[in-house]
Amino acid sequence: MSLAVAIGIAADACSRNGGPPQRPPLPSGQAEAGGPRFLPATTIVDEPTASAVAPATVVAVRAAAHEGFDRLTVELAGSSPGYRVAWRTTPPRHCGSGEPVKATGPAWLELRLDPAQAHDAEGRVSIAGGTEQPKLGALRTLELSCDFEGVVSWALGAPRTLPFRVMALSDPPRVVVDVEHAGSGSP
Repeated sequence: MSLAVAIGIAADACSRNGGPPQRPPLPSGQAEAGGPRFLPATTIVDEPTASAVAPATVVAVRAAAHEGFDRLTVELAGSSPGYRVAWRTTPPRHCGSGEPVKATGPAWLELRLDPAQAHDAEGRVSIAGGTEQPKLGALRTLELSCDFEGVVSWALGAPRTLPFRVMALSDPPRVVVDVEHAGSGSP
């Protein structure tokens, strides 16, 4: 009888009747302050992960305008990968073919996740590919430029190099890149 009660309690605990839990968009303490400070455009953010981490799978990519900045959110399943974010000094190219990326410049911010993949175990893509045109103040275009050998990257086309910040969030795992609007000053 106690086994039946335990199963019933476990089933209730797993129920999604109330929908997903509500979580703040930033870690505790940073939400109220608006997040970490914006970094100069010359900054290279390089946060590697442990080598034994299984690749994260990209499940969603969203771009949105906010007051003073534009935000790119990459939602992941599984582990949290390492990441590298920096403004490119040359036009971006696709990692496998070497073909030019269609994300229009004249400036390109590159987001690289490692280890990560944008496909499932059967090779089916986990997100829509191609070039997106959010046409926001700081993020004009966005294109997946690599999904190869544990590396996933995007080229973000912008009107010029601008201050940015990067946040790794959890529950669910996400990597967030904010690009400041030209002339807005840090929010």
